[in-house]
Amino acid sequence: MSEQSLISTYGVVYKQTSAEYEVMGDGWAEVHLFKDNTLGSFRIMGWSVKSEDELVNIPVTPGSNYIVRSSDFHKFTDEAGNSFGFGFYETEDALTQANHFCLEVSKAIDSLRIKLDETLPEELKMSPVPRVSITKKSEEALARIKGRISAGRHSSDDEEVSMIVPDMSEYVFLFLSI
Repeated sequence: MSEQSLISTYGVVYKQTSAEYEVMGDGWAEVHLFKDNTLGSFRIMGWSVKSEDELVNIPVTPGSNYIVRSSDFHKFTDEAGNSFGFGFYETEDALTQANHFCLEVSKAIDSLRIKLDETLPEELKMSPVPRVSITKKSEEALARIKGRISAGRHSSDDEEVSMIVPDMSEYVFLFLSI
């Protein structure tokens, strides 16, 4: 068989329906990133730890995105716009494993984008993938936080700042100058 698991992790798998996430299966799942060495393709596959039912079998393509929503929750969106969440147990080992999973999925997406880019005519090639992309909503949240800090008001409000992390092989730090 030409397919192999590159990495696995344990977490709760969610399917996003409209604005909500619904748990798939009966709780904890084993989730793998597989690579088909013959085709050069990737997929994320997960099954229930309890019942062994398949929960997800999602192709990873150049149009996929992997978003780190928080240290214990990641979101994968496939090319068709279907979104899946992965919730991780909040221990150091589990979060380290989740970060490694993120890194490998991001590397897979990057490699597929590079392969696609190499086959396109020059005028259609993709621009370089940003290491960290902050959404408009996140920019507004950062501006509000910066305003409170400079006014001497700091709030413990948890404002969500999403980061698209296509490749974690380079670390990027964002510093706010006040």
